[in-house]
Amino acid sequence: MKEIPRAFLSRLFGVKFYFLNFRITNWRAYLGLSLLPFIENMPEFFTNVSRIKIILISLATISCFLAFTFGLNNCFDIETDINEGDLSKNPIAAGKLSFKGALVTSLLMGFLGVMVLTFLIPFNTIILIYLTLLFLGAFYSAPPFRFKSKPFLDVISHGLFFGSLLYIYGHLLQGTKLSSIITNPLVFLIFTYSVVLNMRNHFEDYKYDLEANISTTATYLGYNKTKKAIFLLIQVHWTMLTIVCLITSIYLFIGILTLFLVSNMLFLSKLFKFEKWLKTIDIFTIISYILLALH
Repeated sequence: MKEIPRAFLSRLFGVKFYFLNFRITNWRAYLGLSLLPFIENMPEFFTNVSRIKIILISLATISCFLAFTFGLNNCFDIETDINEGDLSKNPIAAGKLSFKGALVTSLLMGFLGVMVLTFLIPFNTIILIYLTLLFLGAFYSAPPFRFKSKPFLDVISHGLFFGSLLYIYGHLLQGTKLSSIITNPLVFLIFTYSVVLNMRNHFEDYKYDLEANISTTATYLGYNKTKKAIFLLIQVHWTMLTIVCLITSIYLFIGILTLFLVSNMLFLSKLFKFEKWLKTIDIFTIISYILLALH
């Protein structure tokens, strides 16, 4: 039996760094948001086989979009990731992957997503929304726009491409009219919470962004004001959520209000530190969205 050439094994082993560059482990929340519209119509998936095709198209195209966005983020965040000292999330910064190779594979993932939609979905509106996702996802990190280094544009763009547009896209795939989707309160709720998630990321990277002279909403506001802004936005989000639940169902309202009060009591009584409270809020938010989608 012939031995496998070392050069071939080396290339095969190197492929894994392309997948690592897509940061698949960071996709969970965003894949969940894209699947939320399908949870709302869950009963139909057991009686309509064509719905299974739609959800598979959604998973494929959103996976391409996420690989494209996270891959490009790594390409243009090399300096910041080196300063943070955590090179495990960025194989380019770690010297395991070339910039050119990472850039090309990321662009190919975006192109693949567009091709899947073009051949399988004949609706121009869906393709337009998908192209908008790609545009915002790309130029959040890449020059010349690089929204993430522009205060307030960073959180607004993130709220769209990693928030409400994912939810809108999932509904459009199922044939829901755009005019009906944009009146759904979950569109604005998801946008608001995505803004919170982005501000939290910048809050965690505050020191490194400041050292690298990167201007974000967090560095513009300052450390303490950013922390207060995150707390305030979470209160606004949860207040809107409880009002929506009150309109929808009194039982849902009582359940969500209870989660809201418990989470705040844990923080205000200092039983939970800020970071642990944020993780609790994440869990409560996921539960609330699923309950609201299923109702």
